[in-house]
Amino acid sequence: MTKNKVLRLQAKDLNKKKINSRKIINHFNKSGVIIVENILNKKKADFFINLLEKKYEKFKHLYFTKKLKAVPSHSQFYFAKNLENLHNKDFKFLEFIDNPITLRLINLFLKQGSYRNSDNIICQNIGARTSISKSKKQQLHNDTRLVGSHFPLIVQVMWTLDPFTKHNGATRFVLGSHKFMKYPQKGKTYKNEQVVEAPSGSVIIFNGAVWHGSSKVVKNSVRRWMVICRYARWFLKPSFDFQKNTPIKTYNKMNKTQRDLLGFRFNPPKDEFSGFRTKQKKYQKPSNYTLPV
Repeated sequence: MTKNKVLRLQAKDLNKKKINSRKIINHFNKSGVIIVENILNKKKADFFINLLEKKYEKFKHLYFTKKLKAVPSHSQFYFAKNLENLHNKDFKFLEFIDNPITLRLINLFLKQGSYRNSDNIICQNIGARTSISKSKKQQLHNDTRLVGSHFPLIVQVMWTLDPFTKHNGATRFVLGSHKFMKYPQKGKTYKNEQVVEAPSGSVIIFNGAVWHGSSKVVKNSVRRWMVICRYARWFLKPSFDFQKNTPIKTYNKMNKTQRDLLGFRFNPPKDEFSGFRTKQKKYQKPSNYTLPV
């Protein structure tokens, strides 16, 4: 049996009008993970790191997880600094969800199996995370909450603003595990776990069903910021209610692709008297939202 490998691509090659879509799809379907390098330059990566640090300091004391006695070991909040709903923290973050290079690939992967491979997709979540010093490894998990799906249901895109290395808690994967008819056992280490390293300015794109989790941080005073965009088929629900947590000013500045990705056309009608389609022609404006601080 051929060992699964991570396919590494260069952003400049994916900017071309024609790419070898079939080869990329086949590799993604087999291993479940690909990397695109050099998609962000260092100046832009550093800009977003500084912006994330400022926003995290502003909102960290208000997080609901502060009320919890313990955080589950598979949670994104486990030994990490997190910032969620980036779209309402600063409009600049929205450029991550509709980047033309990543969105081109996401559409190829997620539309498989839909009618004429043309159904809509959404962005379920846009957040950011960094490990902290002495972080323990995260429990391996499957983000789709389902095993055995022939086609991808969820595709994750991790933007590596800092380099991902084996020393700073980079994500480890069990390549090909999206095909397993089981979930990873709690606390078990698997022989074929692979820590995926990537330079700053890359994206790691993976099938949400692939077993994955951050690795142990082995150096003190590390930082590993990444922006995470989770995409899904349009009929799956998002992690947060964008209809209720999007400021009107932000909504008004969004382009059509961004509004589609955040699901502003995919809200079901109130009842049978007001409509009958779960996919609307017109966008439904959000109720105005104000951040707590």
